[in-house]
Amino acid sequence: MRCKNSAIKNPAWLNNNDLAILHKESDRWRLIKYSVRDNTSQVLYDQEEGNLAHFDYSINDDLIAVTSYHQDGQLYIDMLNSKGVLLTSLPIDYPDVISEHRAISPNFSSREDELIFSTGRRLFSLTYDGKVSKIQLPLDQSASSPDFHPGGHRALVIQGQYDSDIASIPLNLPGATTTPSEEDVSTIYPSATRSISGEADGIFQPNGNLIAFTSRRSGEDQVWVTDGSDLRQVSQLSIDTNIDGIHWSADGKSILVNANNKLNKIFLDGRVEGLPLNAPIDQLFQWDSIDNSVLLSLMIKGITQFAEVDLDSLGTRFINEKQVNWAQRTKDGRLIYMDHMNRFWQPGAAEDQLIEKLVDQGSEKRFVIEDNVIYSINRDDQLWSYNLDTDNFSILKAVHRDIDYLTDVNQGNLMITYVVAAKKEVAELFLKNR
Repeated sequence: MRCKNSAIKNPAWLNNNDLAILHKESDRWRLIKYSVRDNTSQVLYDQEEGNLAHFDYSINDDLIAVTSYHQDGQLYIDMLNSKGVLLTSLPIDYPDVISEHRAISPNFSSREDELIFSTGRRLFSLTYDGKVSKIQLPLDQSASSPDFHPGGHRALVIQGQYDSDIASIPLNLPGATTTPSEEDVSTIYPSATRSISGEADGIFQPNGNLIAFTSRRSGEDQVWVTDGSDLRQVSQLSIDTNIDGIHWSADGKSILVNANNKLNKIFLDGRVEGLPLNAPIDQLFQWDSIDNSVLLSLMIKGITQFAEVDLDSLGTRFINEKQVNWAQRTKDGRLIYMDHMNRFWQPGAAEDQLIEKLVDQGSEKRFVIEDNVIYSINRDDQLWSYNLDTDNFSILKAVHRDIDYLTDVNQGNLMITYVVAAKKEVAELFLKNR
């Protein structure tokens, strides 16, 4: 099954040798049944006023469980038969220990009328009527994708350690013309704050000598700061927290954090100020603390939308309907964004304009802007610059392929996140009878 202008994920065999697949056209997912024999497909289930998130199929019961966002913005558990007939549809009632906007991927378990899902280091059961209960099974590290044996009390999970680091790269040092990928990445880019856990999202303090970053060195995603020698944890976020974006204030006294799809302003003295928005935040791109506005993507009925929010009035301006991978504003306010194909755009008088010189220069490694100059890394692992004022494009140097993404630039220094080691394993869990 070929996809030219759409996307598919999570194929699962049905009892009749057809496949159930999540299929996406435009910005919404729907569940389809695909016939391998006939090479045809038909829609099994759709949410016209929302979006589908995940599904699983039970061979024994011939049932499909779908998690979906409905018109009210809540996450529901929808039970279908294999013909797509809706049997029940009820909102999922999260307990207080789970963030209200947490995305989950429940699979059928060995327990009757229950599914199971992981939030990281904790496992939970989910009944067909939306009730969630914690499973008392402490895990020493995060586990995902629990999949039960048809016979009952064993399950497979994916476990693993992701070790990343942050480093600062001087832009003015000469670089090789070929990618230095044979050499160890941490030798080329010495870590700013080494640990065997995941460090990411390093950002320079405005008018200061601190670097803020996220780290799992305490066991959970937290925000830390370092001056190059001393370091300290400034956040106290709960277990299984996910951070998707941090940004300094202009005065360097606080950090805006997108933690568990909510914005929190964390001060260096440990104080926390919550900033309630009407919708969950998917990704924080940038914070202008002077105008007190944020550039971000919001989840509206399960669909990601690119927007700018005034944090004083909480007024939201939706910028466009494209899927945006990354976005930044220049110091003089010009907006630059990358779409889902990693093409660079800037708004025009009538319609958004593609930056022609940067076609084929985008990648998953994001971009940063300083003095109206864009810096990024292309798919050939080349660091480049593009001056928005002069239209001048330059290849600066080759970089190691294990750089994950660029996170900041300041006075000729780039901050990067790179992978040191990434290893996943299949583990087997044994659950006792209740």
